Amino acid sequence: MEPDSLTVYDEWEVERPVMPARSRLFSLEPVGVGTAAVESLTGYVARLAEGHTVSTRDLVVQEILPLLRRPHLAATRDPSLLSAFWRNETRALNGTGILARNLVAALATLTGRRDLPFLTLLTWTEILSIQQLQRPIRTDCRRPSPWLSAHARPGHCPYCERWLGLEERDPRPTDLLSAEELVAQTWIGHVLGELLAAAPDVPVAVRRKQLVDALAASVQQLAEGSQSTWGRKLGLKLCTVFGWRWGRGIPSLWFLLIVCRRLGTTPLRLLTGDVGSLPTPSATDRSVAWFPPRPVRPRTTLDCDAAQWGLEEVLRSSEQPPLSLRQVAKHLGDTTMTLRRHFPELCQAISERHLEHQKEQGARTREERCAEVRTAIHQVHALGHYPSTHQVSMLLGQPHVVRSKSARTVWHETLRELGWLT
Repeated sequence: MEPDSLTVYDEWEVERPVMPARSRLFSLEPVGVGTAAVESLTGYVARLAEGHTVSTRDLVVQEILPLLRRPHLAATRDPSLLSAFWRNETRALNGTGILARNLVAALATLTGRRDLPFLTLLTWTEILSIQQLQRPIRTDCRRPSPWLSAHARPGHCPYCERWLGLEERDPRPTDLLSAEELVAQTWIGHVLGELLAAAPDVPVAVRRKQLVDALAASVQQLAEGSQSTWGRKLGLKLCTVFGWRWGRGIPSLWFLLIVCRRLGTTPLRLLTGDVGSLPTPSATDRSVAWFPPRPVRPRTTLDCDAAQWGLEEVLRSSEQPPLSLRQVAKHLGDTTMTLRRHFPELCQAISERHLEHQKEQGARTREERCAEVRTAIHQVHALGHYPSTHQVSMLLGQPHVVRSKSARTVWHETLRELGWLT
């Protein structure tokens, strides 16, 4: 071949490319981050389960609960513990507490995603009181449901599997609300969506001092520093204003919204220096317009005679396993706090009986597991192999049992009996 006819090829890069770390689960991208329509963290969990073609229960039990340090909720023989988790604790997964923070960390470990905090209210933890922050249950279907359940599916009711979106024959929101209610609810949706959309752009979590300083600036600029005048114009008690002003407490979401509504601003604008203006007698749209009533915890009158008879009946019953006080309170339709306040001795007796049963059950379980470990050690020894914990765990129904303190004690004792240890 003539030199003039040589072909020059591009140089190839032969170095091995750097492979990013692999995640255990698919790195599913959240929907709507940075917008008011961002999905919730509980919705993300349901969508993640659907993406892996498993039920939400299996995903939570097998992958998430161990990272939340709560594997006992699934391993226990008492199914009420896991049911209580779905019913009572999942409402906090989208909020500002430690459970939401732990779930974000667990999902970040499983998926490798770093934008999951924006599916919750964690950015605003220090300015949003945990009180009255979220509804305890979802009411978007005929039957109320927890925020995350074992059979959750994106966009569907976990019980009747009905699609939760609006269909053509469904009544429009304008048909269900009055004109004033529609205006107020639209404003609430707008300002809360504003907070959700702004979360990714906040460089660091907002501190309580920023809210305290914003409220102090509003008092100073609008009422010349008079807390009583500022509170009276907004319909607030002086003690409430004093507590907010000096950072001794923070307003609940309802209080924060109604204050911003009457000032003509929004929570986000208030934090960035827009203190609004005090309502005047002519500003009826801000001072006396309809606003959702303050959320209150429903209170029921305790029937002392019926409650006492129910507690005594539980103590007379020979039902096994004995009910816990929480289960008894649920059956009676009261709270454990109410029952303890009115019937401390009966409640103490129920709790002690349940605790004693748990201790006995725990002792029996440990004995069964130790016997299983001892049998596995002898099986490995019969094969002529050293009964290491790894070899023994492969023969156990629950391999993690070998790591328990009682199982390790049995392991050492059995090794000495067989001559493996001196």
